[in-house]
Amino acid sequence: MKRLRDSGYLDNLSTCSSDLYPHLPPHQPSHTAQYFATIAATMGAMAVGSVTGYTSPAEVQLDKPTTTTTSSTLTYTNTNTINSTSWLPLDTIQSSWFVASPFLGAAVGAVIGGVAINWVGRRTTMLASFPLFLINWVLVASAQNFWMLVSGRLVAGVSIGLTCTAVPTFIAECASPDIRGALGSTFQIMLAMGVVYPLALGTLVISWRWLAVLSAIPAIVHFGLVFFIKESPIFLMAK
Repeated sequence: MKRLRDSGYLDNLSTCSSDLYPHLPPHQPSHTAQYFATIAATMGAMAVGSVTGYTSPAEVQLDKPTTTTTSSTLTYTNTNTINSTSWLPLDTIQSSWFVASPFLGAAVGAVIGGVAINWVGRRTTMLASFPLFLINWVLVASAQNFWMLVSGRLVAGVSIGLTCTAVPTFIAECASPDIRGALGSTFQIMLAMGVVYPLALGTLVISWRWLAVLSAIPAIVHFGLVFFIKESPIFLMAK
């Protein structure tokens, strides 16, 4: 009960909660904790969007080395400062796998997430998604071949499945009725912002490796903020 009281989310309960849960202490509603928790959680949605949004600018850069033309000769010039290979040309099938692999991983992650949110909690599941996001971006940024790219993207997909299961559940359980709809909509808003983020960066960053490094920022912020929020009150009551 103390963990539930300290969570700051008691005002997510309906007006009839005193009849349903007479053992709960009286409280004055405050939305501050809910707003912060929503921002922290939905940064995960932005991290998800960054994975999917990365595909378009990266795919163009992967197949397009920096070139200079002298007479009729085409010369490839390496401009990458992270790795000696600045481009990895993909054939049609490989490009399809590069695009689709996160969604395949997400199907697995969703199944795992459905079990995890009830076993270890919504917050812990969100925290557990971070190492997978990080592994993805490290593999992609340092990729030497197609298999490293796809492996990273598959791992990212598992993290996407975990995040898309845990975050909406967490927000719905932490938001009070008067702001639940507004807070619930932030997941899709942040997801869209996450997609736009690498697309915008792609117009400024010429290296797909550096683009991967910068695309990891939303996941890092998500992980840091989730450390400062409490677990869902519904999960706490269930335990």
